[in-house]
Amino acid sequence: MPNVGLRARFLLLAFACAILPFQPAAAQSTYATLEGSVEDESGGRLPGAAVTVVNEETGLVRTTVTGDRGAFRLGELPPGRYTVRLELAGFTTQARKALVLGLGSSTTLNTTLRVASLNEDVTVTAAAPLIEVSTSKLGTSITPAEVDHLPIPGRMFLQMALLAPGMSSDNASANAGSDNVSFGGVSEQFKSLFLEGVDVNDEVTGGGTSLSNASRLVFPQESVREFQVLSNQYSVEFGRSATGVINILTKSGTNQLSGRGYYFLRDKAFDKPNAFATGKTPFRQQQYGATLGGPIRQDRVHFFATYERQVFDDVVTVRMPAFVLPIITDPRTEIPRPLRQHNAFGKVTASLSPAHYLTSMGVLAKTRKNNQDLGGTLAGDAGDNERAHNLSER
Repeated sequence: MPNVGLRARFLLLAFACAILPFQPAAAQSTYATLEGSVEDESGGRLPGAAVTVVNEETGLVRTTVTGDRGAFRLGELPPGRYTVRLELAGFTTQARKALVLGLGSSTTLNTTLRVASLNEDVTVTAAAPLIEVSTSKLGTSITPAEVDHLPIPGRMFLQMALLAPGMSSDNASANAGSDNVSFGGVSEQFKSLFLEGVDVNDEVTGGGTSLSNASRLVFPQESVREFQVLSNQYSVEFGRSATGVINILTKSGTNQLSGRGYYFLRDKAFDKPNAFATGKTPFRQQQYGATLGGPIRQDRVHFFATYERQVFDDVVTVRMPAFVLPIITDPRTEIPRPLRQHNAFGKVTASLSPAHYLTSMGVLAKTRKNNQDLGGTLAGDAGDNERAHNLSER
């Protein structure tokens, strides 16, 4: 669609997300698992207890019954905050509220029910355990609160992966526009990136080099809910990784209609002058956009969308001997390096039944970068101008 404007493409993307058939998520790694057991006060296991799990944000409901040994297990739960209700005739009903289940987590909840003397309910504010005893994978979760509040230069959310043990920056690509996150000091191209269980590695660079980002998709930080940094012993469903895996979960709409607008600015006017420089190096970065999410049908179907524009202007310095300047094609020693980028993201989720949860999403990105790969002794005529368009849905 070469003649269709960006706004028209975004509207088309949003419309497509609304009408396209929902598709199941590709891997279990997107979801959380809740398991545990139900006992009486003497330690005896209680079979036949009803376990009801309700997502406090979307109204999603899952139910099961404890088995012969009083154990239960509920998988395929979208990450979020839940209320767990346990009921059995002759015993007090117990509700665990505000239980947070994270991306790819496996949480154990063991409960004791008291014999009921009167009609009574017990409500407990629950908390997820600090250690997952039912999984052997080694990794770190970057929580929604951290994604939302931690200050990150350029709002490149993958930089938060450096909070995990064993993570470092790949200096070979740190200044070339890539995310430069490395596992154990090994080249960043050997890691793998997954968006909700789907491989999004750049097929050209093989997962990230000094030429491009590791991911073939570009989407704003405002669309990210949380992500995992998995360094060892992760599931076999994560392939193509020689070092580690980063698994990303995007935000979804809830029963509460909500949105936000934002504007971030970095400018040379805020910098302290360099004592050894004659002036301030030209620099200005702007990122602004908005989000909107809410219900299409209460407790059943929800939407979430973001739009962001980035305007980045800086100058690269070329160090050239004076005798060379008259004989080269481009004798400039300070060259503007502008970047212009649009990002749009849309997602629709649906709970069709207690056993079926489906999702559809789309990403649209348009990027223009001029005078790339300059600096040091590389003069202006050696630079590259890049144009990139990306439209992806699943």
